[in-house]
Amino acid sequence: MQHVNKQGSQQNNLNPLPDYDSKDRIQKHCFAMEKDMNFRMIHSCIRVMNLEASEKFYTRAFELEISRKRDFPENRFTLSYLKATDGDFELELTYNYDRDRPYETGDGYSHLALGVQDLEASHQRHQEMGLSPTDLKGLVQGKPQFYFVSDPDGYLIEIVRSQN
Repeated sequence: MQHVNKQGSQQNNLNPLPDYDSKDRIQKHCFAMEKDMNFRMIHSCIRVMNLEASEKFYTRAFELEISRKRDFPENRFTLSYLKATDGDFELELTYNYDRDRPYETGDGYSHLALGVQDLEASHQRHQEMGLSPTDLKGLVQGKPQFYFVSDPDGYLIEIVRSQN
């Protein structure tokens, strides 16, 4: 589908919204989507410079397991998926063979988050591993609720106190 913008140039519109003529029709469409759709988070992807170092970091620091790995030598990249033993959500590590400079995380990326019941023990463990965690922090006065570590590529990982 083509769309002409205010400047007169054409743009592809891959996901057009239905052309609704009333608020009622919009609400009915959204309700139908709620009933028919069951979206769930399945993975998040980050690009890494050293796949082995990143796999080691995530498996040792957070006890994630490599759930599957796919190598595409003809396209010069490898995908490694890691997940917690008690969950389905995966972290996808993408390694591009020919990358010669570190990725820039930019100002749009913030962090991944993992939950742990014993925040203090986890913080101590990460200190002992030499991961240089930030101080324990909280959003409001009171008991600390989180801290951060960085992975080998500089991505921030937030460790949050789990409530259950």
